[in-house]
Amino acid sequence: MRPIDEPTEITELFEGVSRSVPDLTDYPTLREIRAASRRLTQEYVGTITVETVGSSAEGRPVELLRIGDGPISLLLLGAVHPAEPIGVLTLDLLIAALCVNGNLRKRFRHCTFLFIKVADPDGVIHNPNFDYSHSRFFHGGSTLEYANKFRFGSHLFIFEVPFWKTRHQDDESQSDLTIEEVKYTGLELKEEIIRQFADQYKALRAEAVKRDDPQIMRLVTATDERLQMVSLATFQRHLKQLREQSGHSRNATLSEVWKHTGSSVYYIALRPAGAVWRLAAILGEHDRAAQLLELLETNTRYVNDQAEIIPVQTLVQLQLGAGLFAINEAVNEIRFPQSE
Repeated sequence: MRPIDEPTEITELFEGVSRSVPDLTDYPTLREIRAASRRLTQEYVGTITVETVGSSAEGRPVELLRIGDGPISLLLLGAVHPAEPIGVLTLDLLIAALCVNGNLRKRFRHCTFLFIKVADPDGVIHNPNFDYSHSRFFHGGSTLEYANKFRFGSHLFIFEVPFWKTRHQDDESQSDLTIEEVKYTGLELKEEIIRQFADQYKALRAEAVKRDDPQIMRLVTATDERLQMVSLATFQRHLKQLREQSGHSRNATLSEVWKHTGSSVYYIALRPAGAVWRLAAILGEHDRAAQLLELLETNTRYVNDQAEIIPVQTLVQLQLGAGLFAINEAVNEIRFPQSE
């Protein structure tokens, strides 16, 4: 039978860990990330261990830290994408909290924590500023699919946090535009961005194939897939469908205007367009890379001007707190499954 937790006690424990997050302004380098792991293993002998469990495509070690010896295994990954640094900071602080806080370890005494703070060390090396436009893309199944090959009933939790917010994103007041007009405008903006970068990519791709470099070809493959997902044909088909719609159903909210003509356009510019710019830089096409960077900045300026950056400390606090509560709930469900 599942015990009844004392909500106040659990809340105070987890929120106390979350409140201990210091003011963070910089993202750590791979060297700094690994140095932090070494310090903890030297200071808390018997509590935490570190081992190498694999290597990256470029031969860099992938390190795993282990805390606890309970029957429930928890695998926590950071830097799965090299444009997402918050998870690394969150794991750093969670690992430290488990080392120094005996009450937290007692709470999770039935668990074995397995931490891979940097799942993609190559990406972190090549993208030290965690710039979104530099991100590489993984291929294949998810961690959950892999885990379920060996252990039935695995659970996957993804704790993503936004880097910025705007006053428009939750504004439900009506605009003067219909929802169809807003969607149409957004699709036209996205179509133009893809058209600009697709023309540049065609020449870059031909040069990349000539180089026959495995690292460059991985980026080409990822860019091919990304551009296929947001192809001109896709946007043109959506535009055609909107043109064929008769009448206007309702006015769009300001939140919807922002979504279709602001944030979604921003991510279209960053993802495929950023990958094309990255390819130009790797190939040494400096003039073309400068042109692409100018296009990228032009197409993201509207959002950048409107956005309010969320402090790193706040993001880590949110991710750490939400993660602790979710892990606690998942562990209880595994230990005390409810009968049908």
